[in-house]
Amino acid sequence: MITELEPAAVAPVDLDAFAAHLRVASGFAGAPDEAALIERCARAAGAGIEGLVGKRLIRRRFKWTVSRWRDPARVAIPLAPVAQVNAVTVIDAEG
Repeated sequence: MITELEPAAVAPVDLDAFAAHLRVASGFAGAPDEAALIERCARAAGAGIEGLVGKRLIRRRFKWTVSRWRDPARVAIPLAPVAQVNAVTVIDAEG
């Protein structure tokens, strides 16, 4: 199971450029509800693209838990690209 430990700090695209691409009237920064909606749309679009291509666009932390380790000599981490592995903990059947 993969758990996202922290959300991406920024949207995957520049929000002003994204608003221009969507042809939103300029000056949306003055309307906080509209700015938040544009940011949520950008994040949703980024999540959809990540799901389609199987790669992460924005660096963030995940926790990967495996309940049954099949082949200890071969590990395929289900996320890419992986920049860093902080820890590996193995717990046997006896705890």
